Amino acid sequence: MAIEFIEFAGTYRRQIDLKTWNGRTVVGWLEDDYHHFGITLCHNGSAITDVRVAEPRHPWTACPGAAEPLRNLVGKPLFGRCSDIGEFIDMRLQCTHLFDLAGLLVAHAFHRRDHHRYHATVRRLDEVEPDGEAGWLRAALSRDGVEVMQWDVDDNVIMRPECAAGRSIDRGFREWVETLDTANAEHAFVTRRAVFVSNGRKIVLTEPHVADEMPMLAVCHNYQPQHRKDSMRVMDSIRRFDTSPEDMLSLVGTKP
Repeated sequence: MAIEFIEFAGTYRRQIDLKTWNGRTVVGWLEDDYHHFGITLCHNGSAITDVRVAEPRHPWTACPGAAEPLRNLVGKPLFGRCSDIGEFIDMRLQCTHLFDLAGLLVAHAFHRRDHHRYHATVRRLDEVEPDGEAGWLRAALSRDGVEVMQWDVDDNVIMRPECAAGRSIDRGFREWVETLDTANAEHAFVTRRAVFVSNGRKIVLTEPHVADEMPMLAVCHNYQPQHRKDSMRVMDSIRRFDTSPEDMLSLVGTKP
């Protein structure tokens, strides 16, 4: 396996679309550099009755298999905070991004929302501000075209704004987010994942390899012992939308 480490560059984007299809169905799509996933989630007003998944683009050959463990949500109650999904299914057995999207969809259904579109961006701070601190990242999140959250992050620690300064987006993050109101907790949940995934821009994989060669713990479906030895990297799966956000989420309006 050959890995090259480079400096973060450009504008990483992550978009999530959440839509109520009818009174018993919500549909979500997620796309960024490395992933394009969709979920149709059906419910009866109080509990989840069906979960269907589409995976147009994914980084590992084992990723499509994550649709099956996500079906453990069937029969579980609707909940109002997207982070509560971890109370009902084990994140380590899931695709991280399907897990995130499903949590957002369940909360969307619970609150009877119609439509939300999240658009997260991550850039080097010194490319945003002339005197920006070298090595820091500027993460911004808009919902339906209006900015709702902005963090300046250094080594996974929020440096600004003052109300969040010193908070790690790793250790203790869940405990802090649970002190926020539902809307801001959801914004933080989406922004945090965007920062984490954007770090993929610092890594260039120059040849095919199996997941077992990566220095990763069993943190998701792909890296579980029964999958990682056979799961191959999908080398042509990366798309960049630095200057073309309008090209993202081309399947919105369809159901997985």
